[in-house]
Amino acid sequence: MQTGKITSTHVTSVVLRTLAPRPVVGRRTRSTRPLLDFSPVSCAVALALASFLGACKPGDKVTGEGEQGSKTSAPASGQEGGGASPANKAEPGKSKAPRLVRVSELEPQAIEERLPCTSHIEALHSVDILAQVRGQLKAVAVREGAEVQAGALLFELDRSEPELQLAATKNRVKNAENQAKDAELAIAEAKDRLAQTRIDLDQAKRSFDRRKESAAQSLASDAQLEDAQLAYDKAKNAVDLAESSLRIAEHGLIKAQTEHEAALIQVRIQERILADSTIVAPIQGVIPELLVRGGEWIAPLGKLCTIVASDKLVLNLRRPQKELGRLAVGQRVDIEVDAWPERRFRGSIDLISPVVDADTGSFRARVRIDVDEEKSLRPGMFCRAWIVTGTNPEALLIPKEAIVYEAEQPYAFVVRDGKAERITIDRGIDLKDAVEARNVAAEAHPGAFVKGDQVVVVGVDGLATGGVPVQVVKS
Repeated sequence: MQTGKITSTHVTSVVLRTLAPRPVVGRRTRSTRPLLDFSPVSCAVALALASFLGACKPGDKVTGEGEQGSKTSAPASGQEGGGASPANKAEPGKSKAPRLVRVSELEPQAIEERLPCTSHIEALHSVDILAQVRGQLKAVAVREGAEVQAGALLFELDRSEPELQLAATKNRVKNAENQAKDAELAIAEAKDRLAQTRIDLDQAKRSFDRRKESAAQSLASDAQLEDAQLAYDKAKNAVDLAESSLRIAEHGLIKAQTEHEAALIQVRIQERILADSTIVAPIQGVIPELLVRGGEWIAPLGKLCTIVASDKLVLNLRRPQKELGRLAVGQRVDIEVDAWPERRFRGSIDLISPVVDADTGSFRARVRIDVDEEKSLRPGMFCRAWIVTGTNPEALLIPKEAIVYEAEQPYAFVVRDGKAERITIDRGIDLKDAVEARNVAAEAHPGAFVKGDQVVVVGVDGLATGGVPVQVVKS
């Protein structure tokens, strides 16, 4: 007795044997009988056999003696002597095998939320050096690219003409002073003369009064009375003339004092012109370019050079108005430039514009760059900057490969007590490959992440809403 599994090969072999033709005995000529026997009996037998074999399942055993052995199917599942393989069906009373997953353990990390932007470095303060007076440029005391201190000599114009004019105005001052002194003497003389004429007038008046009384008593002649009258009138005119002379002398003093003051003003003007002939640096900085070389005639307000305060550098950032709530004065800014890609420079926001540009919908944020002792940064440099808008020194980061979304709500699975527990993520700082979870706790409880949680990163499919037994596979 031979046994074996029924296969498609067995079925095909049996059908072909049934339809095989019978040999013709006693004929020597070529047979014209077809290769297969399609007689009614043969076809019926083949169809019956095919139906029987088709009802057998793969894996059923066939028994028989020799080639024509009988065929019997294996007992059905649940019948005595046969059953399902343990690999295909779990035994009654035993739970499902746990799902295999890989995890990442949550450990606190210091993170920063950074807002990228680009700009050009600018000097906070720069001054155009202009000539204040006309003159020929005699000396250039600086060179291009030089750093200068406040008050350092830069240029010097020809001083001969302003010096002469200053000397002339000083002479005018002296003349005015002399005129004032003469006027003061004239006033004093006029006052003395006035006092004397007033005495003479008093005497003439008393003499005239006595003559009038004598004439009334017929003790004085009319000629004597007329002489007394004439003397009185003459004394009175002398007083009037002395008063007029005093007024003229006083006016002369005022005029002399005015000329003196005007001369003093001219002296100060000429001194300023002479001082402006020497041009000094108003601020500390560097001179990027000289516009003169010496010997030129300089007109008033002619530009000579520019001084840039290289130790006070800023970035003027234009940001969309939606970021107004994210930026604040004092936030740290990290800066990189192509000239020194390995170095990181720092600054901070020191001004946020109180207005928003109505045309562009943006506002200006000014970043003050920290002092660079090596003076590596230069005005005009293109730079990339990152504004640090948020920090967390002990953040729990959920890897993005562990995040699953449902109705746009992110969540992740953590392994607790051998089962996958689903926790919704309250998103915080979003990094390149992870997201900060804000729903954290000191101790494990549903709905919060804790330090040391094992977050499923591989095998999240099929965990559904959680509670599925899992087994952690180490990488």
